[in-house]
Amino acid sequence: MNTFDGTKTWKGHYCYGVQKSIPYPLDGTFQNFVLVLDKWEASLLDNVKCHMDIFTAMKVMEQNEFVVVTNGSVGEFDMSLGWKICTLNGEDIAEHAGPAFGQASSFRAEDYGVLSALSFFVVQWNIRHRQRHYKANCI
Repeated sequence: MNTFDGTKTWKGHYCYGVQKSIPYPLDGTFQNFVLVLDKWEASLLDNVKCHMDIFTAMKVMEQNEFVVVTNGSVGEFDMSLGWKICTLNGEDIAEHAGPAFGQASSFRAEDYGVLSALSFFVVQWNIRHRQRHYKANCI
């Protein structure tokens, strides 16, 4: 059920009393979560490819060690960023490639890649509304 402010309300058969509006999509598609972000953050995550729904991805990362690899590249007039997250067993979780903004420099492009990957984790944390302890290997 959509509410007046555009959020979704779930009315389950075992929930009683006043139902609270949930300010994010209920289907678990990461791109639907991106739609509710501020423009600057959405621009860092608008092409994320999740290899599973976001709730499954969070569960996989809670139960397994994983690797986050980031990259940034600079051309004469433009920059790009990319990152990938996978388990140590090689199971792909999510990846992203997109543009970086501002005056072109290698440092800025690399930093945009890191910022984008970190934003992915911040969105996950906001979805769950509580902190998780991940065991990651940084390369």
